[in-house]
Amino acid sequence: RKERHRSPVEPESVGDGAQERAVHAELMDALRRLPNRQRAAVVLRYFEQLTEAETARALGCSVGTVKSTTHRAVAALRLILTSEEGPPC
Repeated sequence: RKERHRSPVEPESVGDGAQERAVHAELMDALRRLPNRQRAAVVLRYFEQLTEAETARALGCSVGTVKSTTHRAVAALRLILTSEEGPPC
């Protein structure tokens, strides 16, 4: 068996949750920048964990519209979040 190399855990990163809070804040900011319909689709699908059919009922649209809206929203989030990153270290 191959040995797996584990990266050392830095003491200041253990338990304080600062990185998780920063990521959460960044995601919430990116979500606020989406159009209302896209934001609603993402929140219902991924935060509330509704099915596509349940999301469609909640939004008053078809399942196909939920799929396309969610797809566009995730693509927009990816663009927003990657464009805000600084240069690589």
